[in-house]
Amino acid sequence: MWDLLITGANLCDPANGIEARSDLAIEAGKIVKVAPDLDQSQAKKVIALPGKVIVPGLIDVHVHLSTHTELGFEMVAKAGIVTVIDFAGDGKTLKAALANGEGRGLNLGFLKPAVPQSTISTVDPPEEELETFVEETQREGALGIKMLGGHHPISPATVKALIKIAARDKVFIASHVGTTNYGSNIEGLKETIELAAGNPLYIAHLQSYCRGQTGKDPSLEAIEALELIKSHSNLIAESYLSPFNGTSGRCEEGIPKSHVTRTCLKFGGFPETEEGIRQAIRAGYAHVNMPSGGELIKATGEKAQIYWERQKTNTRLSFPVNSAAAAVKIATAKNNGEFIAKVLSTDGGTIPRNTLVEDGLALVRLGALKLAEFVMKAALNPAKIFGFKTKGHLGVGADADLTVLDLARGKAYLSMSQGELIMLDGVVVGRGGKFLGG
Repeated sequence: MWDLLITGANLCDPANGIEARSDLAIEAGKIVKVAPDLDQSQAKKVIALPGKVIVPGLIDVHVHLSTHTELGFEMVAKAGIVTVIDFAGDGKTLKAALANGEGRGLNLGFLKPAVPQSTISTVDPPEEELETFVEETQREGALGIKMLGGHHPISPATVKALIKIAARDKVFIASHVGTTNYGSNIEGLKETIELAAGNPLYIAHLQSYCRGQTGKDPSLEAIEALELIKSHSNLIAESYLSPFNGTSGRCEEGIPKSHVTRTCLKFGGFPETEEGIRQAIRAGYAHVNMPSGGELIKATGEKAQIYWERQKTNTRLSFPVNSAAAAVKIATAKNNGEFIAKVLSTDGGTIPRNTLVEDGLALVRLGALKLAEFVMKAALNPAKIFGFKTKGHLGVGADADLTVLDLARGKAYLSMSQGELIMLDGVVVGRGGKFLGG
């Protein structure tokens, strides 16, 4: 007998060309049969989901969970996500969180960041050190490495060397573009593409480089960014849709440590200093990510300022600096029928913008994406990019990773990992978690 039969729902599985009502039979955490009107007497348990849509378990490839870890897992699981990748994670912290039962039933992988004075010695370390860094990344079980140019820039020579080493060793590498020469903008994107020299590179949140920092309209920058990605087959790009970015509020000697924070302050007309952050919080421009009601929220005003100060400035901030027009253009643009930015993510986790489902389904309602296209960008393509062969589809033999959508409400109704319930109607019930890596 099957462990579980899910009946009454429509399936949307672009990998197998299915978009119709069908039942799913699950046994030992795997999908074992997909067909209409399966015999319910053959199942130990039956769940009926009339009017709902089952899609492969959604994969948010770009989140951040290494601080406020337990709250982050809760926020991601509540949003209907099944698999997440911390795009600048600390392996020890994340593994400990899973061991302590904080994972909420999610699948978790991480990329190790290259940060000067932390994971690497300087902005321009010797190549032998970079070789060691990449080797250690693999031993720690990371799915790859990430350069955080916008926040913690490294030299162009270091960027070029890391990309070259990663290509040689077949290690996944992603970039938040920017170096010690160029910032996190369209010019930084051009530089990073040139430094890649045809080697594989994943470009994080493409819309973040289209904020009008060069004096051009963000929509025009978006067109330029799309052309750059389209003309370089070695690149894979992602994007998200939130108007808010996420950056660090941490200051040292009165200056924000993150270059992105400084840029956001300048963008809003505030001094690029600790006092500038204080002013921006009071003015409602800088939003402090602070705990409230079992999750992290965006807060401004006196209460938020006090929290930031009590944390000795070591909190995340969010600024409303992203262009909606640029974000939608990048999320929907195609070339010869293929999406130019292949992945839709959130850059969320503990950053309060875990809106993959809400944002994606909003584009579906507008007719900017078909439902199958949303699933492709939020499940199938991420699974292919990271080599998750048993995820991203609903075929026989796939992991029983499911997200159930309520299209009328524009939300996720239910989610499962390998047949185990994670979330039901906004209530997180998942336990444990699975580490994706060595």
